[in-house]
Amino acid sequence: MTEDEINPVDEHRRWTQELKLAQDEDKKWQKRGDKIVKRYRDERQGWSDSGKRYNILWANIQTMLPALYGRTPRAQVERRWKDKDPVGRTASVILERALQYEIDHYGDFDNTNKHAVLDRLLPGRGTAWVRFETKEVAEAEVIEEPVEDVMGEQPDMTYECTPTDYVFWKDFRCSPARTWDEVVWVARRIYMSRADGVKRFGEDFKEVPLAHEPIGLDDLSKTGASQAEQESLKKAIVWEIWSKNDKRVYWIAEGHTKMLDSKEDPYGLDNFWPCPKPLFATQTTDTLVPVPDYALYQDQAEEIDMLTQRIGMLTEALKVVGVYDASQPAIARMLNEGVNNTLIGVDSWAAFGEKGGLKGTVDFLPLDQVVNALTHCYTAREQAKQVVYEV
Repeated sequence: MTEDEINPVDEHRRWTQELKLAQDEDKKWQKRGDKIVKRYRDERQGWSDSGKRYNILWANIQTMLPALYGRTPRAQVERRWKDKDPVGRTASVILERALQYEIDHYGDFDNTNKHAVLDRLLPGRGTAWVRFETKEVAEAEVIEEPVEDVMGEQPDMTYECTPTDYVFWKDFRCSPARTWDEVVWVARRIYMSRADGVKRFGEDFKEVPLAHEPIGLDDLSKTGASQAEQESLKKAIVWEIWSKNDKRVYWIAEGHTKMLDSKEDPYGLDNFWPCPKPLFATQTTDTLVPVPDYALYQDQAEEIDMLTQRIGMLTEALKVVGVYDASQPAIARMLNEGVNNTLIGVDSWAAFGEKGGLKGTVDFLPLDQVVNALTHCYTAREQAKQVVYEV
């Protein structure tokens, strides 16, 4: 498909429908993912929600995360065949050093992998995205004078890099498919300000609605922020779509009626995609929608929460309480005043002795049953935790 054959309105409508189908495919999974993230963060309704919990999800993630991604990897480039090929060996060294420089010099690679692994462990899908950038280098940034080539021409003063972007798990979509090999397009959502959009897509971007509003924007008007200041914080929602069938990349904006831009395959990669296969949790061969790990042991986690709640209630009940003969106020003084080495006088000593003395006028709540129940709850919780580890 050439540029002249592309209808911006039709392509926008087509990709809007494609994205809607992919959203419907992920709807239930995203709703479940939101609940899991809130559980991991231990977010509650309010201070009134005083139910005690045992956040085993957080404990598991904190154990597995460093095990899956503990440190920044080292780049390694090798020749396929170990024959005598000085050119191939030199090329491998150059590629390896270039990759290692990008990994060490910039923090995006390390941060992206950490975020992607965390998304894999929580909602069940982690995604990274690679870009290729070419930047003009100012003369002030050049340490040495550029050397002329054999033709006597100055080389281009450009800087090339490959940033690695983390894609939030809700901002990635792909065509509904049963396996990754059947996917025909992938897309990611980008939030762009008016200035960035005009710089990238031209003056037509001024017609794109700023559909994304940051949380708390409405409250800014109460603090005296002007309408212009509030508008500057809004952003447009842009989708970058890579279609393998067309070998093209499309950009559309939500709420707009025309496609923003389209380009032919910009990188020429073997698999076309600018992103690797996402990190998926449990999958089956009938859908790409993953099953989060927490969903497989949530019943046991709820059982642990229930036992933790009971342990808390029994612990609160584990205190010395009892009743005493109201006609003997000295008994109350002995317990409440906390006196040491002091004798307290008792009126009507004869009557006090007839009632059995101290044992006959005070009766405490028996704690042996509470302690026994508390011990069994602790044992049951440890057994439930062991079931989670086996799962």
